[in-house]
Amino acid sequence: MIKLCERCGTPFRITPSRARRRFCSQACVVEPVANRFWKFVNKSPNCWEWTGCRDEHGYGSLYVSSYRNERAHRFSWILHNGPVPDDLHVLHHCDNPPCIRPDHLFLGDRTTNAHDRHIKGRSRGGSLAGELNGNAGLTNAQAEDIRKDHRSSYVIARQYGIGKTTVNNIRSGRTWSGALSPSDGRATK
Repeated sequence: MIKLCERCGTPFRITPSRARRRFCSQACVVEPVANRFWKFVNKSPNCWEWTGCRDEHGYGSLYVSSYRNERAHRFSWILHNGPVPDDLHVLHHCDNPPCIRPDHLFLGDRTTNAHDRHIKGRSRGGSLAGELNGNAGLTNAQAEDIRKDHRSSYVIARQYGIGKTTVNNIRSGRTWSGALSPSDGRATK
């Protein structure tokens, strides 16, 4: 028995036991990803917001095949500009994770991404020095006091509730070097 696919119109052969089959292949069963993509886009005069699933950071997520999801802004780039080279990321000019508007997106490598994040004041972790670092447990003043304190690392560590290694790293300048003022007697670079 021959039937026509309801999606693409291609004739396909079926057995009587599969007479209820409506599509020629699994690819035709699933609605084309580009059609599904636009159902989850809310276009406004500024950003085009993704209204579908989002990850914990607010980036949209789109099911593109039986084995992979794609971030919505990345899929938007691919849809409008073609493939993204393996070593590049799709970044936002607007700093709005659910935005998928093509002219708000640009390509960049990991360094560009980190620099963009830092310039826009969104860095957390190692890229900001001193108390600006979101993981900091001390203030700049405390770090400077630790550097000037000549007691044992153990005593200082207990006083501030930090580890001896942290005290030693502050004293040697491996960490908290941004917390120092030139008046501490050390040469500045």
